[in-house]
Amino acid sequence: MVRRSRTWGRPDRGRLAQLRKPALPQFINGRRELSAALEYFYEDAGAPPLRRLTELAGGTHLLPVSSAARIVSRQALPASRQQMVAFLTACGVPGHLLGLWGDAFDEVAQSCEIDRRGPGPFAHLVYEGDPREQATCSTC
Repeated sequence: MVRRSRTWGRPDRGRLAQLRKPALPQFINGRRELSAALEYFYEDAGAPPLRRLTELAGGTHLLPVSSAARIVSRQALPASRQQMVAFLTACGVPGHLLGLWGDAFDEVAQSCEIDRRGPGPFAHLVYEGDPREQATCSTC
């Protein structure tokens, strides 16, 4: 097993202390809680550079740098269960928890009707309202 530096050679950002440790995956209720959990795992991993996070995830075919950036800034959730597991793997989440977090992703994706295509250049053609309302639902 490779031991990872908690700060990746950078000064401590102090962000982790401001975040709440996530609930167990089976108790995640909605997009906001899932997004907050992903941010926590990223910060708990020492907030590695996004290119390094992509490498740890298995490459850009599993977790593109742009997707990683949107996930860690809480602008988007992973595009798929596979991308979620790749992100969590890169953050050092233990293997026995990956399936549970994948199930939590599936529940949120199903209940919130997440647009799995991501924002993309043609998003304005799909949704014409306020973009801040696009990926929300009553349970989020």
